[in-house]
Amino acid sequence: MEHPEYKKIRASRTLSRPAPYWAPDAIIEAGFDECGYGSIAGPVVGAAVIWPKDTSYFTAEERRVASRIRDSKKVPKRIRGLLAQFIKEHAVDWTIIARTSIDVDNTNVLVARDACFAEALERLCPKPGRLLVDGDKWDDRTGIEYHLVNKGDDKYMSIACASIIGKVWRDEYMKELAKECPDYNWGVNKGYCTRDHLEAMETHGLTKYHRMTWGPCQRILSSKRF
Repeated sequence: MEHPEYKKIRASRTLSRPAPYWAPDAIIEAGFDECGYGSIAGPVVGAAVIWPKDTSYFTAEERRVASRIRDSKKVPKRIRGLLAQFIKEHAVDWTIIARTSIDVDNTNVLVARDACFAEALERLCPKPGRLLVDGDKWDDRTGIEYHLVNKGDDKYMSIACASIIGKVWRDEYMKELAKECPDYNWGVNKGYCTRDHLEAMETHGLTKYHRMTWGPCQRILSSKRF
């Protein structure tokens, strides 16, 4: 049975935009990045962005804003949301896909992440001819040219864009979950293995959003106190 949260975490993408500034034989690149890979609660998220190759039509202000795009961890929190909105408005196409903690437990986080990437690829329009994937792992079954790029969100615009929109979306989602489960401070720690999160798990036990197969959660379960 599908997890009750699953329908909520399918993010809509923009309508695909025409790309007249690309030659018909140009290779369309899409950048992929994930968020929530190492958290112990909440979904793992995969984002994909096709960024324009030619941005000469951008206004001076748009070029200034675009110059702020980089690895989401290096973007000040106060402007992350603004950049995410800018990316969504100016990308050729983008999509965000998530898999729940149950999906992660039923397979593993890498399989769940790759499933996000695969579905994100299916939804992109136009279809890319080259994939740029952040990191060093990708279970490729697409037949499309791909490149694994270590710290790719610092090297390629499309990956940096995916990094930002994925993180902003997941952060907002964890804030919503925090309203349902206020004891875990997810609005701040975003489900990662922080001291306050671990202390809350010790005191209040686990929720349906925790990754039950992960070490910190297993230790709580094995204590048999909850």
